[in-house]
Amino acid sequence: MIGYAGNVVADPNVKWVQFRSYAGPHIRLGTAIDHVPVDHVSRAYWLTTKVETGAYFGRVMAYDGTCMTAGPDQHIAVYPRELANEDGRAENDLGSLWGLFADIRALRGSTPSLDAAIDDLVAEMVSDGFSLGQDGRPRYVAARKVSIKGRKISVAAGDLVHGNVLRDTYTPMGGRVPARGPAWEKAKRWAILWHRLTANPSGFETQFGFGVRHLVERTKRRRLPGLGPVEEAVYGSAGIEKANLPRALDLALCVYHAHSVNGPAPANRALADALKRRPIGRDPEATARELIARLGNNTYGRWDDDIKNGRYARTRTHALKSGLWPRELFEGGDAIMPRDLPG
Repeated sequence: MIGYAGNVVADPNVKWVQFRSYAGPHIRLGTAIDHVPVDHVSRAYWLTTKVETGAYFGRVMAYDGTCMTAGPDQHIAVYPRELANEDGRAENDLGSLWGLFADIRALRGSTPSLDAAIDDLVAEMVSDGFSLGQDGRPRYVAARKVSIKGRKISVAAGDLVHGNVLRDTYTPMGGRVPARGPAWEKAKRWAILWHRLTANPSGFETQFGFGVRHLVERTKRRRLPGLGPVEEAVYGSAGIEKANLPRALDLALCVYHAHSVNGPAPANRALADALKRRPIGRDPEATARELIARLGNNTYGRWDDDIKNGRYARTRTHALKSGLWPRELFEGGDAIMPRDLPG
């Protein structure tokens, strides 16, 4: 059983945030994950959530073009890149948030407060002409014509809803919500509905399990250049779910997972290069040291260890403070994840 600290708050403080060319609501209020991960995959998931949201249930945002982002490991409603390159195929637009919703909806009947949160979200979408299928993904209730980037498209009842239509409906327009007025009120209500759904304690176990499963699935699906699927190349026949690793390698791979959600391609390149230079079977600690160095000496995003409060620094701080790994992995002459990396 996982333990949690905190309470559901009925009326969260919703802030307007601008991010690059996008803007919209943000709710920081949440309930902290409070537990001790007992295996590698849980540690990898926990560290990822800690870096992404501080490991909170209920924190939501809709200011970065995703229409809605929720869950401790930040599941998104739509993919902004797909929407920028509209191909008319809604199945390419929709993110993993809808799968998370489907899992939470399966709990309906467990508590009145969660039932109300589910029903309110569904009712909001129905009022806008959308239903939610068994897989949780939104579908058009009736045939109609929709406007996508100024172009009219005919849709049939039961078709998946296009990402641009969702984003224009709930974070109008185009994910650029003004700070006041009807568009803001619509987006604010949308954020509160998702907050109440994901901040409800009855769904915490399910959200944690969904996140772990999502991490496992992408580990199986993603491939390393020249080495095949990540799971096969790294975890072998045991697989990630049954991995029993030396502490140094356990830490390094958890750091990899915490980076891969931010940049799958650069994280996979770093992992592939580390494995080619320092194969796991020869010296797991050398592999761990090489992998962490390649992640922390990386020009992608804000990964470099020299960037104050960058991804490497935040990941290291959370990992060190957690007590899940020995302090000597972070401090001293033999540290594999020091504050300042060589190079």
